[in-house]
Amino acid sequence: MKPLTFHKEAPMIRSANPFVISAALLGAVGCQASTQAKFVIPPHTQLIVNGDPVTVGNDGSTTMSAFGWGGASYKIVRDGKAVSSGKLETKFRPISLIWPPFGVLYVPQGLDDGRTYDLTKATRTSKK
Repeated sequence: MKPLTFHKEAPMIRSANPFVISAALLGAVGCQASTQAKFVIPPHTQLIVNGDPVTVGNDGSTTMSAFGWGGASYKIVRDGKAVSSGKLETKFRPISLIWPPFGVLYVPQGLDDGRTYDLTKATRTSKK
């Protein structure tokens, strides 16, 4: 019977794989999938997308979480009352095929970042 020998270092620690380290760092950064676009909304109103209030910058730009297969419904609220509502036109996010992992299953839709969504012309609630 051979006697047991112990190594001073574990073999994996000596040769850390740069790919593994990079993947771990990317995972640590987070899997938050986001989408961005510009909006024009009526003055003194609040934009709500999929039930969450959205902050629209002075230039109309905003960033929010990407959407599931159901797309994005919006509501414009003034003084706690809905002024208008409907569905925003969304597009498939090709990046969801690779990031975040399995993103195509739960966040495949995003806003069109080259478009300005003008919601000032929507004056009544529409059922879509």
